[in-house]
Amino acid sequence: MLLGQDAGSDRTGTRPDTIMVASIDTATGQTALFSIPRNLENVEFPEDTLAAEEFPDGFDYFGRNENLINAVWTWADEHPDLFPGDPEPGLTATRWAVEETLGLEMDYYAMVNLQGFEDLVDALGGVEMVVERRIPIGGGSSKVDGYIEPGDQKLDGFHALWYARSREGSDDFNRMCRQQRIVRRVAEEADPTTLALSIPRLVNATEENIQTDIPVGNLDAFVDLALRIKDGGFTSYPITQDVTFSGNPDFEYLEQWAAASIEDSMKQDPPESVGGETEPGSSEPAETGAPPEEESSGAEEEPAEEPSSEEETSASEEPTDDGTEEGTTPEPEIEKDPLKSCLPGYEG
Repeated sequence: MLLGQDAGSDRTGTRPDTIMVASIDTATGQTALFSIPRNLENVEFPEDTLAAEEFPDGFDYFGRNENLINAVWTWADEHPDLFPGDPEPGLTATRWAVEETLGLEMDYYAMVNLQGFEDLVDALGGVEMVVERRIPIGGGSSKVDGYIEPGDQKLDGFHALWYARSREGSDDFNRMCRQQRIVRRVAEEADPTTLALSIPRLVNATEENIQTDIPVGNLDAFVDLALRIKDGGFTSYPITQDVTFSGNPDFEYLEQWAAASIEDSMKQDPPESVGGETEPGSSEPAETGAPPEEESSGAEEEPAEEPSSEEETSASEEPTDDGTEEGTTPEPEIEKDPLKSCLPGYEG
């Protein structure tokens, strides 16, 4: 389980706004990389947990439109009495929710905060990729301070972080797409020589900003596994609205879909790079372009946690009848091009 902890100098508390799961064939390195949207509602918990006793009909603590999977952490942290002796109730409850959503047991977790991700990319010397469009830096409750320009770029940690976390002008599903893409690009570029030369900087980057329960004694095995993953490649399986409606998820279908996705990932040849191709461009870190005049005029912005207009549209559109009989679960459908919306050349 891979968590992006949306905590920093300008944040209060912990919100795992990025939730991914990597299911790895340890023999071949072939990996199914799932993304769970932070706005997945009314998540369920394994039946033998206290959270399932508290919420037998799904997570409904905070009220309509607020019972999101990334709010489970907050609920658990506010009720430590329900987790006696557990130093990380938020992590425990989030793990339960993720496990029940995908029908998979999590063997390990890793959680990185904003600064940790930035430092990690810098320690690896940046990441080269084709940026598909202008990505705003800032937005939401703060002003747009500039842009990551489209084209061939080498993103340093600051710009790689904003590529992954920017919400301005996009919805959570496009953001999830960019997060999948940047994770895969970092993995593609982290070759053994780069890793060996970066070890001192990686230690400093991870010491305070990355939290994991992988035993220290297993690290050598995980380094070997990481090299197999690089050869085997990632296949992306984000939970989009085409998979299930986030406002009223079909959890039985999601479990079947996750199992089918893992099976699909084992049949795939190593996926093509998600770096993109374009005419030769800059090899320097992406420049911060000045925001347009109308965006720097001091007009009020919507708070970061408010859904964008695209999200509101998608959230209000219940999926249509798929023609299956009542009481049955449709056969899982695996989307073959789930990262299309954040690849270069896409015109949505």
